[in-house]
Amino acid sequence: MNSFPLNMGGEQKFTLEFDKFTSMNVEDMSEPAEKEQGLKQKLNDARAVKQKKKFTNLGPSIIYRLRDSAGQAIEFKNYMLPIKQEDDYFFITGTRSGLEQQYRWLRIPADSKHKADTFMIWRELMNDETVRSRISTAAAASAPEDIRPQFKQAVENTLLLFARGGYLELDKFVQTAVPENEREKMRDYFYQILIGGASLTLDEALNRQNLPAWQQEDKRNRFLLHAMDAYTGLTEYPAPVLLQLDSFQEVRSSGLQMTKSPGAVLVYIGSLLLVLGTVFMFYIREKRFWLLFEPNGIRFAMSSSRHERDLQREFPEHLQGLKRLAEDLNHDANHR
Repeated sequence: MNSFPLNMGGEQKFTLEFDKFTSMNVEDMSEPAEKEQGLKQKLNDARAVKQKKKFTNLGPSIIYRLRDSAGQAIEFKNYMLPIKQEDDYFFITGTRSGLEQQYRWLRIPADSKHKADTFMIWRELMNDETVRSRISTAAAASAPEDIRPQFKQAVENTLLLFARGGYLELDKFVQTAVPENEREKMRDYFYQILIGGASLTLDEALNRQNLPAWQQEDKRNRFLLHAMDAYTGLTEYPAPVLLQLDSFQEVRSSGLQMTKSPGAVLVYIGSLLLVLGTVFMFYIREKRFWLLFEPNGIRFAMSSSRHERDLQREFPEHLQGLKRLAEDLNHDANHR
């Protein structure tokens, strides 16, 4: 793991630790289908052998950690290329504070060039007090002259609240400063003002990039909605900087390894003996005989490691053989 010091100015000092780079990320991007819960459907699911999956290469990704001066680290996983979800493209970044946790994902909308530049400039303008004042003046220009100053102040206050904490800050203001019976009405009021101000800010962001004006259409409206969602998510983002993989050069290599093992012959011999021992244990029958000589005769016993029918047949044969041997020995002793 490579680590580098990261000084954000002032007392914000971090250590940047690069953990893992993956050039290809193939994931199942199919949407889960709604299924009936009846018995017939469950039986069909159990019998199904073919599942419709949509595997997609999401492109390169990088995992890194930011560790503060106290030693606390937060892990990030960022994808290099924008990922299409529904009808739009997003840059995906995930965060987690522990390996046992799941990633919390943030979607940053991509512009027409499949870059995050438009959103980043739009976000920077939303945080600029001078720009917010200019946007408020432009938004109030279409209002009746008698309420124009009040409307300008309302737009400026709405943009200020959103700049501080996104939707969360606006909702907090509504919860604390607006009576309960008027909260829903005020939420709609703030939303309409915010959409208008954000749209004017988007026009200025495009102008700063020398890009053509974006006509009013569904795609533009979706970009604004996604941008405001991402802005709110970034207010809770656990890092002062967002790193994005711009390019990479993958270096691959191959090598040969030569080793010398003087004890390899002993290992092979031991392995052979182990195999032979296993074969003998399973396929060679072990039998035991006992002879006990007593003054009045001889006791004979026989056992086997397995219960075999051959033992019942061989035991009488050996017993008869011992009797004949005993009779022959007695006969020879009597004739001496």
